[in-house]
Amino acid sequence: MQWSDLKNPFYYKPILISVLMRFLQQMTGITPILVYLEPIFEKTVDLLDPKYDAAIVGFVRLFTVTIAACLMDKAGRKSLLYASAFIMYLAMLTVTMYTHNTSCDSGNVTVGVLSATEPFGVMIGSGLSSGTLIPLFSIIFIVVGYAIGWGPITWLLMSEILPMKVRGVASGVCVVVSYITAFVLTQRFMIAVEAYGLFAPFLFFCVICVLNIIFTAKCVPETKGRTLEEIENYFRTGRTFTTAES
Repeated sequence: MQWSDLKNPFYYKPILISVLMRFLQQMTGITPILVYLEPIFEKTVDLLDPKYDAAIVGFVRLFTVTIAACLMDKAGRKSLLYASAFIMYLAMLTVTMYTHNTSCDSGNVTVGVLSATEPFGVMIGSGLSSGTLIPLFSIIFIVVGYAIGWGPITWLLMSEILPMKVRGVASGVCVVVSYITAFVLTQRFMIAVEAYGLFAPFLFFCVICVLNIIFTAKCVPETKGRTLEEIENYFRTGRTFTTAES
């Protein structure tokens, strides 16, 4: 690979798409959410012990990855990316709404109550607080949404659309971007939570999920059923990526 290659749309378009996919994948917040599962559940007054919540999410994640492996060969890449981002958006929005009364008091986050009635919640003690399974189910759907699309599909698309000549270097760049983004988000996540509550980061992740849907519609080509040669020809023609080649 030479620097002059980057002036050719045949090379820079798939590279740019791949880098942005890896960046947006991590910007959904999946890494800090998984890293801080127990602290998140501790701050949302969940009915179950946070360690059990984390174990449940881990089990669901393992199960969902198996399902995703089967879906990738049956459903289109873009369809899975759409479904993935939409499911994550709804789940993130649920957490955002649930924690909209979150307040910070000297580093101790208190979650406001949206519902304390069965079957969604139960009263705890005499204070106005609620234990609910809403955070657990929301996080589960975030993990499920990620696992069926933006988790595995970005890796698959990266291997499909990058030209052979630049695939090695470009793949390395994509991985570096991914890990740097994940590192920065993980470092800043709890700082944002302590400063603004869970509401702020999950609202941010909601916005990212919407951007992911737009990005998929405008930039990502459908590669299902195409050979690598057909995909390379797709970029060589200079077409826009708003629609997939029939």
